[in-house]
Amino acid sequence: MKLNLQWDIQQLMWLNDKVNAVVQIILVDVWNEITNNAKENAPYLTWSLRKSLNQDFNSINRWFVVVGSPLDYASLREYSNRKNPQTTFYLKRAFTEHMDTINDIILEDLQSNMKK
Repeated sequence: MKLNLQWDIQQLMWLNDKVNAVVQIILVDVWNEITNNAKENAPYLTWSLRKSLNQDFNSINRWFVVVGSPLDYASLREYSNRKNPQTTFYLKRAFTEHMDTINDIILEDLQSNMKK
């Protein structure tokens, strides 16, 4: 039995590149969904926190998503807010309350991009 290792390696490399590309598309789409939801959930006394929420573009190549704010008080507002307690955990809720949407984004991206 003769194995065509060259062809197998080329196919695996193509598949690896394809999976990497699809994962990056998924991460960007999920990233945008979480960021938009976090902006909706964030306290908005001055709108500074909402405007400062952004994404770490360096994390996309490492297969994870980072959404946050560089403002000093952003982490304080995530965990406590005496005036508006309903706005605490705005980042966590951006992810957990929209899991169905995030799962739909992942499935849709996988189906549409793995066919190509």
